Order: sequence, then structure tokens, then C-alpha cells
Amino acid sequence: MQDPEFSGKLLAPDKRAWRSFVAVAQGFLVKNKEENYRELVDDLLKSYKGWVAGCP
Repeated sequence: MQDPEFSGKLLAPDKRAWRSFVAVAQGFLVKNKEENYRELVDDLLKSYKGWVAGCP
């Protein structure tokens, strides 16, 4: 999930959405959930909302 070439090609809104997705995948979808998993998912939804708004 950490490919510098991939993340280097992303624009700022895309990069934020990608980082949020990675945070959720690492902190929420594993056996032991992070204590702040709700915050991680909320941030993911906010970043995707901003990302979709910027799509043509």
C-alpha cells in the first residue's frame, strides 16, 4: 500500500483520499481495531466527498 511512485502521481485531493483509505485499511479492517476507528472512517468519508466533488 505504500508505493511512492503511485502516491507521487496523485493530485492533492486524490492523495488525501488515498491516505484516508490506507489509514482505514490499516486501523479498522484488521483484527484489532484502532481506538479511533470511527474518526478514521469519518475522515475517509470526508476526503472521498471532497474527491468526488472535484471529479468532472
